[in-house]
Amino acid sequence: MKKLKGREVNLCSILILCVLFFNCQKNGQLQQRKGRNSTIQNEHLSKEVFFKCTTAKDTIFKNGDYIRFIPVNKSYGIEIKMNGIVDTLDNYLFDCDSYNGMIPKLLFKTDYIALGQGSSTNYRYLIICNLNNELGKIDVSKFETEIVENPEKEILFFKRNHDVFLFNKKSRKLFFAKLPSKFYNLKVQKFELYKSKAIIIFEQGDSLTYKLNEFGNTSN
Repeated sequence: MKKLKGREVNLCSILILCVLFFNCQKNGQLQQRKGRNSTIQNEHLSKEVFFKCTTAKDTIFKNGDYIRFIPVNKSYGIEIKMNGIVDTLDNYLFDCDSYNGMIPKLLFKTDYIALGQGSSTNYRYLIICNLNNELGKIDVSKFETEIVENPEKEILFFKRNHDVFLFNKKSRKLFFAKLPSKFYNLKVQKFELYKSKAIIIFEQGDSLTYKLNEFGNTSN
């Protein structure tokens, strides 16, 4: 009986040693993987790689103004130059995991810059960058268009000064309509696009409806 117990003890010891050895090997492999992943994550994302893995691109205009993607930590932000003033867009950071529809793209430029974003089939965003010479910075306004029942048309809206604008992405044409004076200082919450009309919803609770054919052509 003593011999049998001795054998049982030896077998148990061998099994314990095997389990310990296997766990040590597994932990070592996990540490190596973590080390490799950490090295990859800590590597700086080069602009060349960023441009290849996304739809982002720089735009430089004839007068020297530009829209550039600049490195910010391990991501890329947006830098804009207008009339010698350089500023960055707050809260806009992108990397290779970013959804391409949310990376702003140039729509057009006049005395301001318009950028577009699209998060899904139902929502579009238009970003207006205005030069503020007095403060030496670039003011940014973002406008949301909810496509309620007009998914076949790529139309975006925004408010600027005393006008409301319609931009047709397909034709690349800009149209506008005058706002009634009582809406001049109201802030837009969102635009709703329907088949033949658009409704402006203001943050103050007011709303205003325009037929799409009420928007006139603009020389911009």
